[in-house]
Amino acid sequence: MTNKVCVLGAGSTKYGKLNESIIEISLNASKDAIESAGITPKDIQAGYISNVFGVADKQVHMAPVIMSNLGIPHVPGLTIESAC
Repeated sequence: MTNKVCVLGAGSTKYGKLNESIIEISLNASKDAIESAGITPKDIQAGYISNVFGVADKQVHMAPVIMSNLGIPHVPGLTIESAC
């Protein structure tokens, strides 16, 4: 048996020096992705968060933090380091 996976939406941040924390920036991008997909957080079955240098903001496990901030802490989240 196979499960079908689909990406319904994506969100991104502005580029440059921003005044928000990496968590706030990532949460805003996540909310944009949810809105572009036309779904609610309760529809999400897994989250994949990609960022660079989360450790600089003392947060290396971004995905679980974002999932919790979206009100879905029980949903699995995977953080992907994006450094070159």
